[in-house]
Amino acid sequence: MQPIGIDLGNGAVKVRFGTTRLMIPNVISVGGMQPEYGEVSNPLDALNVVLDSPLVGDSRHWYIGRLAATQGAMARYMLPSDQKTLSQQSAILYLVGLAAAVVQHEFEVNGSTEPELEAELYAVSGASLVESFQKGTRRRFEDKLRGEHWVTFQDPSPWAGVTVHLRVYPRVHLEGHTAYLWLMRNIPSISTVLSTKPVIGLAEVGELSTEFPVFRGPNIEPALSSGAQFGTASVMDELLLRIRDFTQVPTAFAGGRMELERFLEERRDTVSLMGRTYHLRELIEDHLSAAAHSLYGLIREKWQRVPTIEQFWVIGGGAALFHSYLQRKAQQDHVMLNFLDDLSESRWLNAEGMYLIAQQGLKREFPELMQHAIQA
Repeated sequence: MQPIGIDLGNGAVKVRFGTTRLMIPNVISVGGMQPEYGEVSNPLDALNVVLDSPLVGDSRHWYIGRLAATQGAMARYMLPSDQKTLSQQSAILYLVGLAAAVVQHEFEVNGSTEPELEAELYAVSGASLVESFQKGTRRRFEDKLRGEHWVTFQDPSPWAGVTVHLRVYPRVHLEGHTAYLWLMRNIPSISTVLSTKPVIGLAEVGELSTEFPVFRGPNIEPALSSGAQFGTASVMDELLLRIRDFTQVPTAFAGGRMELERFLEERRDTVSLMGRTYHLRELIEDHLSAAAHSLYGLIREKWQRVPTIEQFWVIGGGAALFHSYLQRKAQQDHVMLNFLDDLSESRWLNAEGMYLIAQQGLKREFPELMQHAIQA
């Protein structure tokens, strides 16, 4: 049995498996005819899978991630109303994320893979604050995920023909708390003062919402923790509409939110559309600054309600997107918001914390099996 951490993010699923890390956009589409996708070098760009699992019933053939996003109106993204512990989409991404990590790790270690792989996994994932505080929700999610599942990769994936037989022993923890575990282990300003039980606040800025878990020492304070309907998805969707209106090109960034996110990550200022070059920096700055203002207002409101918070950390996928704007606001108010030095790691904290818990849990529950587990 091997430990694995899988963060079922509403925007992307992140997996940590030994030395392997991978991220898959949380998009699905019902599979059909062989997709026209050309030659593919990155297997994660062409996840065409057939599932054999009680989690999906007769709905077996799916396009996942970037391949699903090419299916236009057939592509399905997670919605604010979705609960991941009840969502079939979350279950599908769970299985594909685990299987993809097993295959990718096999290639990274051995340079190739057999057509049939078996993996017995002690898999730690998470549920949101709202779902975690509902009695019995995490246990029911564990019962749902437990068991045997088969994932077969198909063309045009370079992994086509590979089947992964998963035997899953699941554990579901509170998201936010798993990220905080990583912070406790790796951030000296937190780890060195835990004995004094400091009050630490997190703003975990996700795709569909922002959660504000509050911790006293190593433990979460449920009565002080809350969430807000602010996420990067709506910010990006509104920015996409503004760009299309500004350029008068309704098909600008035809790849949607994911293509626009890549554009922003590359810090590009111009885009060429229909023979013209458009300068977008001013529009982008205006839009993100306004969104960050709203987010900063939520953080300030939380801090005023819990003024004993000694450190406030901004994490999640939105930390890198809004970092410069939030820092400017905080400096104007003479308060300190904390960010990771490497902002790109902000979205990985839950997956990393889940992997730590998986290692510890496997050692505690199955000590005789740890000698066969992947070494970190």
